[in-house]
Amino acid sequence: RWLQAAVKTVMSAYGQFPVRGPQVLIIPSSSSGQAVRFGAVSQGGGHGIRFYVNPTRPAEDFLNDWIAPHELSHLFLPELDQEGTWFSEGVATYYQNILRARVGQLSKQQAWQEIYDGFLRGMQGMSAKNLRQATLDMHRDHSYMRVYWSGTAITLMADIDLRIKTGGRLNLDKLLKKFNNCCSSQYREWPLTELFRKYDELAEVAVFMPLYHRYAQSKKFPV
Repeated sequence: RWLQAAVKTVMSAYGQFPVRGPQVLIIPSSSSGQAVRFGAVSQGGGHGIRFYVNPTRPAEDFLNDWIAPHELSHLFLPELDQEGTWFSEGVATYYQNILRARVGQLSKQQAWQEIYDGFLRGMQGMSAKNLRQATLDMHRDHSYMRVYWSGTAITLMADIDLRIKTGGRLNLDKLLKKFNNCCSSQYREWPLTELFRKYDELAEVAVFMPLYHRYAQSKKFPV
């Protein structure tokens, strides 16, 4: 029920699951009081997701989980180079809130409050490094809040810009579907800038590369 609910949540973006036949491993782990302790996605030569779960927790705890929607939302994107981590995590964090609101797991107010509170955490995690460098050094510096929530802010901007610049013809959901149906492959890694140029080509408007040029070298939180 937990995984089925998470899959339906992700499918609410554009009516289909973003990849075919991913391998899902459920690994029992009772070292946490949470139902779902951790999740991780592997891409390249096949799609795999690992979830570490506490099987002693009640079903309700699983159905309120955000980790599965987050990890499954990574599959909206192809495998990216290391610099692309800020965008990959931004998309997954954005959709873990937006999609859970769409299916009724969160209210609209709760979803936007989660995103707003995350932006505050991201601002508190700012450093002297620009976003690109903070991403490359994320594990060494533990700059996770900066990277994840900067990426979420830019993802939100991209979704809004797509709607405005195309007169409502496109939003982020539709663009991701368009890319996945034409161009995504599990057998190659995409440099972030190449992906953004492809997105702009598919959208027929300049959205992603202008945002990249504005924020990748910036030391300020995206606003």
